[in-house]
Order: sequence, then C-alpha cells, then structure tokens
Amino acid sequence: MKEMELLADKIAEELNDAERYIRLALEYRDKLPAMSKTFYDLSNDEMNHANVLHKQTVQLIDEYRRNHGDPPADMQAIYDYLHTKQMEHAHDIRIWQDSYK
Repeated sequence: MKEMELLADKIAEELNDAERYIRLALEYRDKLPAMSKTFYDLSNDEMNHANVLHKQTVQLIDEYRRNHGDPPADMQAIYDYLHTKQMEHAHDIRIWQDSYK
C-alpha cells in the first residue's frame, strides 16, 4: 500500500528532524540559550508531526480492516518492523528532550 509507505517515510523524516533539533538544542544550551530553546521547541514540534502522521497510519489500518479484514501478513510484518524502529527512535529523542530540561 503506497500510502502506508509514504506515511512511514514521512514519520522517519519527522523523527530525524526532531533528533537533529534536540541535538542542536543540547549543543547550544549554555552558549546561546535563546537559540537552544528554539531548537528544543522545534524538536517538540517535529515529534508532534510524527504523532499526527502515526495517527493517520492507524486510521488507514483501521479502515483497511473494516473494508478487507486483517492486512496481509507481509504488510503487517513490515508495519510492525517499522513501527518498532520508529518507537525506539522516538524513545531516544524523548530521553534527549528530557535531559534538556
């Protein structure tokens, strides 16, 4: 399903951006606090974008189940794999965000 692939790619992009911003926030926390805070806020925004895209993914899966039953095993396996990777990445980002505070 092309839409699932698109959403998975976009979620990964948002998480990568969130990571870049929080790393910058931590790098500049002592040197330029205002800029650092901007990067921290942007990291949070990117995480919110990833969450919105994840909700859309869940809606697509739910819609598929309503119309066609359970997704094919290979589609479910790919989703489970990508979801696990994305959740682990999001967890790491949240740890960095928490260390910013």
